[in-house]
Amino acid sequence: MARRRFRLQAVWRIRNLLEDMRKREWGVIQTRLASEERERREMLDTMEQHRRDFDAALRAGLTGRDVRLVADYVTAQRSRVRAADQQIAGTRRRLEAKLVEVLMATRERKAMDIVRQRFIARRDYEERHEEDKTLTEMALNRYVRKQGEESNP
Repeated sequence: MARRRFRLQAVWRIRNLLEDMRKREWGVIQTRLASEERERREMLDTMEQHRRDFDAALRAGLTGRDVRLVADYVTAQRSRVRAADQQIAGTRRRLEAKLVEVLMATRERKAMDIVRQRFIARRDYEERHEEDKTLTEMALNRYVRKQGEESNP
């Protein structure tokens, strides 16, 4: 007897591939978020270092023109940090959206796993049942043949 195949095997395989793809995309976004947060921390550290340098230079005696240049630089740095904050917020939104996609793909794959496992269990049960039927029939035929041989010596 030919073994029955799971007809939805292709769908099951595609669900697994989609889940893996979504997980990889989620990982890429996580890596990007970590990189953006690291860059923002470095910007803040640099700003803090420049602030300390400015305080030291101010005590040493800066001109008004130099103070204005430093103030312009600080304003530009703050706008860069705000832009980085917005970029990080956008990346976090994309990460959350991708997490929802991953969870949906996982749920769909698990549903297909359940269908597949039920099919396999049913198929195995039917195969065992057919095998048991065949073995019982063979044993019964043997018994009947032996009984016939014993009655005709």
